[in-house]
Amino acid sequence: MQLRGRSLIDEFKAQYKDAANALDRWVNLIVANDWDNSIELRQTFSGARYVQEFNGFTFKIKGNDYRLLTEIDFEDHLVIVKRFGTHEEYDKW
Repeated sequence: MQLRGRSLIDEFKAQYKDAANALDRWVNLIVANDWDNSIELRQTFSGARYVQEFNGFTFKIKGNDYRLLTEIDFEDHLVIVKRFGTHEEYDKW
């Protein structure tokens, strides 16, 4: 998949240092795969969920300590990073 928003990932890693390794693993898995649909995505990320109110997919990062919100275009094989925060911050989105 192509990944847009790597600079946001770097900002998140600087702000949430304890999530840096988990975010690096997430990035590596994103760019190493090429999913055609959400079923294939969930074979790699079983906790990935489509959230209609955000029109995007959420990922649990670092054992669900954090949530990452993305937009995914399966047709163009593109993942766009939108937001990142603690589970508590996610609840306020």
